[in-house]
Amino acid sequence: MTWPTFDRFKSSLSHILTGFVPFLIGSLLFGSLWVGVFAVLCVYWSREKCQHQYKLKGSKPTYTVWNKGWLPFEWEFASQLDLYVPVLFYSLVALIF
Repeated sequence: MTWPTFDRFKSSLSHILTGFVPFLIGSLLFGSLWVGVFAVLCVYWSREKCQHQYKLKGSKPTYTVWNKGWLPFEWEFASQLDLYVPVLFYSLVALIF
């Protein structure tokens, strides 16, 4: 296993900034920071799953990959970081506040 470079990690850190929007919307609509964390989880899980399926699809029809990539351990390590970094950050925010 190769560890990600700092540039790759910076990309994952940028997901903290973009994750603020679903965190804010979920938190304000339902009055709970944990709902905001769940919103961030849903956004990035679906995004990374879709990207994984797109890589697998290639020139094949879309219906051939609909059942692939449901669990993060099927994704590349960089995609897993893109999910875990913002979710862990906003979980810490919810724990602190």
